[in-house]
Amino acid sequence: MKDWNKGGVVLEETWDAVLITTVWFDNPHFPDIQGLHELEQQQPNKVQHAVNWTGPHDDYEGKRVLVIGNANSANEMAAHLAPIARTPIFRSTRRISIFPSLPDTRIQDIGPISRYTTNDNDEIIAHVQDGTTIENIDVVLFGTGYYPHIPYLQVLHPDLRTRTRTLVPLTSRTITPTRIPSLHNQILYAYNPTLAFIGAPTSFIPFTLADLTSTWLSLAWSGLIPIPPTPNTRLAYEQDRLRTLAKQRSESDNPSDLINFHFLGRYEMEYARDLREDVVRASEGLDGVLARWDDEQDERRFAMYAKKMESLFISAGVERLMPIEVDAT
Repeated sequence: MKDWNKGGVVLEETWDAVLITTVWFDNPHFPDIQGLHELEQQQPNKVQHAVNWTGPHDDYEGKRVLVIGNANSANEMAAHLAPIARTPIFRSTRRISIFPSLPDTRIQDIGPISRYTTNDNDEIIAHVQDGTTIENIDVVLFGTGYYPHIPYLQVLHPDLRTRTRTLVPLTSRTITPTRIPSLHNQILYAYNPTLAFIGAPTSFIPFTLADLTSTWLSLAWSGLIPIPPTPNTRLAYEQDRLRTLAKQRSESDNPSDLINFHFLGRYEMEYARDLREDVVRASEGLDGVLARWDDEQDERRFAMYAKKMESLFISAGVERLMPIEVDAT
């Protein structure tokens, strides 16, 4: 590792265990859309991601902007741009958002983008799946999330064929399905459980889940929670999760249905309950400390989105005609 307090000198140290918490929000994800890669290479200043968002500054004044996505980042960028950019702000979405955002007539929702081209003036043309086009776009802003990647991390990975171990990167953008591979309970590296991760699962209530997973890990590393004894038994969680994921994807034709390895969705409650049971068996006193992860808490969590959305419509003086439904797929 490099010690930047000493000018970046490289040090080698041995530790009993290593915990990685820098998993998300460093590696911007861009959708695989025809023409986007060429656009990034030819006009990189016109293709931007929320990871570099610094606010609605003067560079956007009067510009024609297309925002991709409709979770928190995309919704907030569109709202921030509405007073200064050329209206309407176009927001491309694949599904109804569960994330509350203030209704704004200056923001026009459109469907998914199928490809990007440019005109003779190098202005961007977005081709929508319904056959329409958005022309003369100055900037495309992506609020399309992140992918898990730890570029500084290498592990000794066993080659079962040659019975040797090779030092290789654990994560990359090409792993399919996208994930940190070989994790037991989304926490412990199966081939060496002295390496662990906190923050891998994407949760509706991330701090509450991180509190639970870190408690579970501390007890596991202390020997109070049994860890499966072999790599194969520690890989059982990942294999089961991959089967569940494949089934979910076979039932959906929408790539934005929040179906990915680390987003547990409706399986989050079961996952958290299992971890909590392990914790309480190891230390009964924590039963009154940790969040309950029961049906009552689940109902309160989802009711929160409806209440926030309703309050936004009321504050904007807009009547909401459709009932609010939340899908935790």
